[in-house]
Amino acid sequence: MKKGFTLIELLAVIIILGILMLIAIPSVTGYINNSRKNGYVDSAKNIIDGAVALVNSGEFDIFDKDTTYYIPGDCVPLESGKDSSPYSEWDERYIVVTYDGDSYDYYWTSYDKSNMGINLGTADSLEASCVQSDVDGIDTSIGIGDRSKIYVYDKNNSCKTGTPVELTKSIGNRSTCKQTMDLEVATGSSGSGSSGNEGGGEGPSQGGSSTPVVTPITTDGGRTWEYGDVKIYYTNMDGNGCDNQNGLYTCHNATVRIENSHATKKIFNYEAKVTLPAGAQLIQNYDSYNVTVTIDNNVLTVKKSNANMNMIEHGNHVEYRFAFKYPSNQSFSTSNADITVEYLNDVNITKYVYNGKLKLEFKRKAIDNVNNKYGCKYDITLENLTDSPVTGWNFNMELPEGITALNLYDPYKINSRNGNAYVIGSYADRNITTIGAHQKTPASEFMLEQTSPNLEPVFS
Repeated sequence: MKKGFTLIELLAVIIILGILMLIAIPSVTGYINNSRKNGYVDSAKNIIDGAVALVNSGEFDIFDKDTTYYIPGDCVPLESGKDSSPYSEWDERYIVVTYDGDSYDYYWTSYDKSNMGINLGTADSLEASCVQSDVDGIDTSIGIGDRSKIYVYDKNNSCKTGTPVELTKSIGNRSTCKQTMDLEVATGSSGSGSSGNEGGGEGPSQGGSSTPVVTPITTDGGRTWEYGDVKIYYTNMDGNGCDNQNGLYTCHNATVRIENSHATKKIFNYEAKVTLPAGAQLIQNYDSYNVTVTIDNNVLTVKKSNANMNMIEHGNHVEYRFAFKYPSNQSFSTSNADITVEYLNDVNITKYVYNGKLKLEFKRKAIDNVNNKYGCKYDITLENLTDSPVTGWNFNMELPEGITALNLYDPYKINSRNGNAYVIGSYADRNITTIGAHQKTPASEFMLEQTSPNLEPVFS
């Protein structure tokens, strides 16, 4: 006769099975979750690889070293792989790109409709532990390193153009998703942005309301005001105030100094204002050739008036002396100041234009002072990207307002069409009519005269 299990034995088996399940379920759940997170990272890397290929092929014009570029994931078509998170459909995802003049760096940030996401960090640091829950948005106003501009491509406009976004925060060049991002409010930036297709120009960096102002500091009979990366210093050089003559105080050696403390950039244009006592009148400007000095409604304005003046290098300053007088019944005061500056984006810039077969390389290599304007020297080269010789081509070069052609040293490559429109092409009566397979033409040098060094020709 067969003996069955007793009740105690059955309870013991059930308890053992329960214990095993308590041990196994968390492990299985953790395994499934880690698998999902790895799949999330793999999906992100797949999109990043697609973006790298598009950037390298010139699909996105990313050549401004001072701009952080945001490319929506929708702008990157995938040849293989699933374009979704393992948890749910994507809500937002961006490949973030920077350029240092020689190479590109890539970053990633995303979240899906289940609020699983990755904080902004370097693409090469992505791993399963980067995937976090309860992520409900992406901040596209975060810049990388000390870049002062942001440009976000528009997925609703064929991803060919985008929108400048005001910079509000910044992270380090090698920040990873796992680091606690110490986001600092960006200062000294106008946030004007630039066109990604044109590589970007930087507008004036404003003082006053758009830049944090440090309370005036009285030092040695003078005052100092700080506006982001610029400092205005006012003093009387003799340190003893002003002489009292016939009911007027006369200040013979008043001085305004403008200092540039930006980490890298030069100042090429500026206008500083200092409020003087009521009734103040200018007597003499000792630096009349270099700057315009005026006093209007008690406001002293020192304005650069000559492009032949040297730029203010980072860490350096310029200083101007003048004399003024004001009624002796007015107390001496320099209660307020303001400044507007324009930084030079970069002396050496390089951009590329493609027409399917040829790559045009456009490079600025120097800036001179010419006729009270800026003379910018450029090189143009053409490279055949195909396996066959190319005969017959043209690129259009438009000079925006403020740029005129000063000297086209190689007219066989650059021909005037009309006004400020030019054609760079091959002609039967010119020296270059054919470019061999994978060959590159010698550099063609030319000079443009510009009212601002931040202006650039537009190629198409």
